[in-house]
Amino acid sequence: MKPRVFAVLSTLLFLVLTFGAGEELTLSRAVELALANHPDIKRAELQVSLAELQFGAAQTKSILPTLSLSLLPSSGTLPQANLAASVSFPVGTSNKLTGRVSLLSWYSSWNVSFSLGLDLTNPMAASESLTKLAQAVDSARASLEKTKATVIVNVIKGYLDVLSLEAQVKQAESTKNKAEQNFKTMEEKFAAGLAGELDLLGARLSLIQAELAYQQACNDYQAQKVRFLRDYLGLEGDVTLAPVSLDKEKIVAAAKNLLTSLNIEEVVEAASEVKAAKDEVEEAKKTLDRTRLSWLPTISLEIGAGPDGLTFGWSIQFDLFSPDYAARVRMSEVQLALAELNLETARSTVRQRLSDQSVALLSALQAVEQLPLEEEQWALKERINRSKYEAGLLSESDWFDFQRQKEAFMLEAQQRLAKLLLAYLNLQALLGLPVEWEGWWK
Repeated sequence: MKPRVFAVLSTLLFLVLTFGAGEELTLSRAVELALANHPDIKRAELQVSLAELQFGAAQTKSILPTLSLSLLPSSGTLPQANLAASVSFPVGTSNKLTGRVSLLSWYSSWNVSFSLGLDLTNPMAASESLTKLAQAVDSARASLEKTKATVIVNVIKGYLDVLSLEAQVKQAESTKNKAEQNFKTMEEKFAAGLAGELDLLGARLSLIQAELAYQQACNDYQAQKVRFLRDYLGLEGDVTLAPVSLDKEKIVAAAKNLLTSLNIEEVVEAASEVKAAKDEVEEAKKTLDRTRLSWLPTISLEIGAGPDGLTFGWSIQFDLFSPDYAARVRMSEVQLALAELNLETARSTVRQRLSDQSVALLSALQAVEQLPLEEEQWALKERINRSKYEAGLLSESDWFDFQRQKEAFMLEAQQRLAKLLLAYLNLQALLGLPVEWEGWWK
């Protein structure tokens, strides 16, 4: 069986065994499932493998010689043979040591020669190529970790969003039931002459609005749940999401510690975008230096041996006049200036993102910490309005509207801790830290 087919069948079997019997899907299991099957992660893992293979191949090529054999027709019974070998010498330089063995026939003529070409303009080109490939491996690995962090945060956010919509459905249903009861009470009062027609119409309008809001909440919940299960977890059909109880003390303490220890400028210099921009600046400087030194000669040395003895040869090639030399130097200078400008832009962009995300985390933390005062405020409002309602100073409609506003606040308050956790994880991901996604819920 092909590995890909086996992997697909294994995944399907796992899903059937895990969720076929109506078992709940926990948030931890959802993250694990996404990490194992998300296509973005698989793509990033393949990129890491490719970069590692390219680096390994380049390392092998820089150490071992390249061999080639060519056979040509000759006047004798056997063909002419040419065996050539080429290797970087010294290792890591662009200088090539080439050796050749030529046999006109196995008994009549032969020749052995070695040549070395010295590129004084850029002698370490081979080493620089290896360095770039090693950096590409590091970049691919960093990209993989960044992709994992993005998937983790998105799965947690998607899961909590679905639970939030589920809570909104329950709230909308409760509001609809209260609106129905309020309308029935108003009908009774209207029949007894204790309420006017406007009061009855207002109660009916509130009921219609509550029913429409409930239907809309149900539709939003179902659509979001199906999208989340399909796009992030690859699940089809209905799966029950287990409720989540977040650890408030742990999340608040972690957020405070992260904000306290945050050194934006240090993080900016360590950011992958800034590192890449720095590498571009260094490459532009090297290009400028090579362009300025392009007047240096190219030196070739050769030693050979044959039936007539040893032979020696050398050559030095100068560019006596290059009409575009000044233009090439100027272009290299402009490229360096652009690279330096790109570096400052990268620093500014990363600094702004870090600042925005740290402000978002601070705002989420403050919203959680001020929640007790807001809850006390709403409790006092409820006592006051209840007293007014029981004394007949507050209408049925106004009392119903107040209850709806309070329930909306309570629902929003329940989401604040989730927003704080997501802000914390987002800042962790932006800092390039491993996203600590476990242990935040019970």
